Amino acid sequence: MDPGFVIAISAAGTTVAVAEARAALAMAINNTPDPNIEPADPDGPGGQGLGDPADDFRGSGYSQDEISQFVYQHTGEGNPAMGRPALEEIDKALTKGTPQRLPGQNAEKFEYGGVRVIVNYDMPWRSTAYYPGS
Repeated sequence: MDPGFVIAISAAGTTVAVAEARAALAMAINNTPDPNIEPADPDGPGGQGLGDPADDFRGSGYSQDEISQFVYQHTGEGNPAMGRPALEEIDKALTKGTPQRLPGQNAEKFEYGGVRVIVNYDMPWRSTAYYPGS
């Protein structure tokens, strides 16, 4: 066997070993938690939990603010060309309106001050609001 061939194979093996060692070191560094960062409280700001059970809007698993935002975003986010209620009107309807269960649907209708809000509890991001009769 040619000695140059053996050296080439040996060099290639060393190169692969170095690359694998670098990859292992990078994984170890990236998977080591930063000691200066504390894990987020799931019930605190930015967490996934609701924290206070009073924030669970009608058993939906979302707060009233989140439901209002879902409705607002699904109805054009205040785009005047869409002629839909503002976020404040949606909030008032959810707060002061009397909920009415919609037959055959996991949804409720809230009406207050000329605004109708329909909350779809299966897909709250598809909830809607409008001015009845317009």
